[in-house]
Amino acid sequence: NNIETALKTTCSEEIDELAMTRTGTIRRYTQLTSATSAFNLSEFQLDGVLLLKENLGASMQIEAAPPEHYVPIGAMVNTYRQAQFCGQDFEPNMLLQASGGVWDLSFKGGFNYVASVLDKSVLENLADTFLQHDIPKEWLTSLPRKTNTRLLRTLTQKIDNAFFLAKRYPYVFKHASTRQFITNDIIHCAIKVLSATQNRYQTLPAPSRRTKAITRVI
Repeated sequence: NNIETALKTTCSEEIDELAMTRTGTIRRYTQLTSATSAFNLSEFQLDGVLLLKENLGASMQIEAAPPEHYVPIGAMVNTYRQAQFCGQDFEPNMLLQASGGVWDLSFKGGFNYVASVLDKSVLENLADTFLQHDIPKEWLTSLPRKTNTRLLRTLTQKIDNAFFLAKRYPYVFKHASTRQFITNDIIHCAIKVLSATQNRYQTLPAPSRRTKAITRVI
């Protein structure tokens, strides 16, 4: 795994340059003010998850249509700014789910967030092991949702730590076992964050096909 190609950072005052990044190719950025500002986007591809860290220094609207095999979730890490996700107001301690097709985000005064773009098949396999049932359909939507604040903060820190290690100690990721450990750690935390959005009194999804098969064998 080549860390130089897995980690990419784009810093510019031209919003059009973001559109040339891997993430930007499925997005449309529209700056809502004429003021000059800095834009920073870092992308880090691990095995089964793409990590994002973006700092947008101006009022803006973002529209995107992620591929169906992506399950993106994100969290705002700056102080509260007036913002809407898919037409709904949201707060810093809310999870942004962006896997329900086309989504849009608008904000005033800048926006700073981190995100993990999960591979749906990897998430399904780990969720089956971790939860013993299929992914709830509510996870595959685009909307802001309340979740456990501590878990969301932990996920944010894990994503930040991965970027820190990639920039300061890139040799760590030359080992497949280390990459896999960090990937699984982030995805497990993401599953906990997503699970915490579920009403605990809500009926759980039916056991997955694999779980049913194992039960029959036993």
